[in-house]
Amino acid sequence: PEKPMQSGYLEESEIPEEVINITVTAQGFTPSSFEVKKGEKIILAITGTDEWSHIFKFWDESLEEIAVAVAPDKTSAITFYAPDTPGEYDFHCGITGHTTRGEIGKMIVR
Repeated sequence: PEKPMQSGYLEESEIPEEVINITVTAQGFTPSSFEVKKGEKIILAITGTDEWSHIFKFWDESLEEIAVAVAPDKTSAITFYAPDTPGEYDFHCGITGHTTRGEIGKMIVR
């Protein structure tokens, strides 16, 4: 499959309808989990809704190229393919200290 592709910052009208929308604050990601099918093309739109910058990324090395940085009150999207192996893939905020305050979640691949 193609390499992950991240967008620049998007206006609300530019966000595709088929995205999985996730917001992030100091309290965590909402939703904190989402489900996809193995090998499925995924578009995640990540929106920072507080005064902090955040970086959405996965712990799993097979997904290390997937990372989305967002500034306060901004939305950015990334397109990638779900792993072919079913399971749970944990994600977190890659900024030091943000994971310990609860910025974690999981992608469930069926």
